[in-house]
Amino acid sequence: KDMKKQHFEVLKMKKVDKELDKKLNEDYYGTKTLSVSSVKLFAQNPARALADYLGEVDWFSSTKALSEGSIVHDYLEYAIKYIKGNKDDAPVKNVDKYVKELKDKASKYAIETVDKVAFETKDEKLKEQLTNDLLTKKGLKTAEYKRLSMYFDKIWYSKPMDLMIKYTILSTHNDRFEVITEKGFNSSYENVRYKGKMDIFIVDKERKEIYAYDYKTSRPYDVSGCDWGEDIYGNRRCMPVEWWAEKLFAWQAGVYRQLLHDNGYEDYTIYYTYLVLTKEATPRLDVFKIDRESMDLGYQQFTKWLLIANDYVTGKTKPEYIPDGSEYYNLKSYENPVVHVTHAQDGLNPKAQNNNGQAEGLGLL
Repeated sequence: KDMKKQHFEVLKMKKVDKELDKKLNEDYYGTKTLSVSSVKLFAQNPARALADYLGEVDWFSSTKALSEGSIVHDYLEYAIKYIKGNKDDAPVKNVDKYVKELKDKASKYAIETVDKVAFETKDEKLKEQLTNDLLTKKGLKTAEYKRLSMYFDKIWYSKPMDLMIKYTILSTHNDRFEVITEKGFNSSYENVRYKGKMDIFIVDKERKEIYAYDYKTSRPYDVSGCDWGEDIYGNRRCMPVEWWAEKLFAWQAGVYRQLLHDNGYEDYTIYYTYLVLTKEATPRLDVFKIDRESMDLGYQQFTKWLLIANDYVTGKTKPEYIPDGSEYYNLKSYENPVVHVTHAQDGLNPKAQNNNGQAEGLGLL
């Protein structure tokens, strides 16, 4: 009897997975499930992250960066789709010869398509966000929107993209390779479900290898790859930017590796690479390769915070309230303002001291 019950529970869990997969690939952002993005917010400021997760107060006071990132991803997705759908434009015997020509055609198609469909989304909140952030009141492109096609071109015509384009061409002629874009997956850890959506991954079925790529735009940082930032432990230090609490590339790579292993690719070796473009007048392109040990640590840290975040979401634990000067913190100050007590000692001139090292009189000397 117990075995039958256990078997039923396994089947039930599998059914939930399939239904969630369908939802994720129809409306990824509208499907409420914990993810790397939401969990890393809980690691930074639990109460603020919960307010964001519940839709009470957005984490970001401005959504422009999110809107811009969404459009750049759309450009790249449609460019890859063009290549996959026009295999006759690039005979497999002369791949290198046709890459440049195909890049031009795919770039033109992507920009034209995104301009038409970018604001056609089922998610009304996202639609409103994109419209407010990227269009003028007259419905014209803002300067920021126009700049996004330049960011896309910089990534699209870069050398690292050539390899992805070659594999995409090969995948249209050879079943050994498969190129998948913007695919949502889900899995669970200790019965807590989480999701992830990959930009692009190349499957080599013969060698049992997957090459996953993620595109990012970023505020400028030092060319060394190290700069001042805050880690998940609340320490501000000069450190590799991929470990900044706001980025945590190793978390995402580790989680997405696990998602692939849990969704049919359990015997594949996963390689993970980030293409990061700095948002400047002349952007710089950096490549970050995440090694296996970093993915291991990233997944370990993520799962720890996944369980903590789930306790906050389910109401099991009350989230910690961290005063960080954010919009959320300022709103909370109306209910529980910080009380500052004035001390006379603070008003004395510290340089006016007697022989015992004590401030004298009114400290006016």
